[in-house]
Amino acid sequence: SSHSPKVGIEWHATDNLILHASFGSGFKAPALHELYAGEIFAFESVFDTTNCQAAQAANDAAGIAAYCATVTEVMSIASGNRTLTAEESKQFVAGLKWKSERHLTLGLDYWTLQNDNAVISSPQFFIDNEAQNAANVMRDPGGNIATILSPFANVAAQELWGVDLDVTTGYSLDALGDITLSLT
Repeated sequence: SSHSPKVGIEWHATDNLILHASFGSGFKAPALHELYAGEIFAFESVFDTTNCQAAQAANDAAGIAAYCATVTEVMSIASGNRTLTAEESKQFVAGLKWKSERHLTLGLDYWTLQNDNAVISSPQFFIDNEAQNAANVMRDPGGNIATILSPFANVAAQELWGVDLDVTTGYSLDALGDITLSLT
């Protein structure tokens, strides 16, 4: 059992200006297919970052061209993972809303989102982290990637931010009603 509290405050600084802020947390349980999917076969486009780094360290121009600048198509096998945990998030929003006397409202919000334990099934992740996931990257005798095992996994944190602008205006069309136009 989990709960996702949110708290907010709104201040009417003047008749035309409202300032607001909120902070909250959330969670997202893994989807059923992320937990219980059988093997899902696909061909994925990936960069071989392991061989690219080795070619760069050796100053091998042919290796750099082959591994650093070329996308490779490889077989990927995704699958469910019964040990996944819920993604957890924290959100913050602060902003203002100004209402003019002439049917115009302007809103401006700054927001942030931090997401922990993100669930992904990304073959590129396993290649980029091959030292920790060597069993997931299978190579042929020549050292090229043959197959990638890419089960769903809790792997990362995401931090996002943004600014939202909202412009709204409205007019009365008398007997026909009201019309509101909004741009976000």
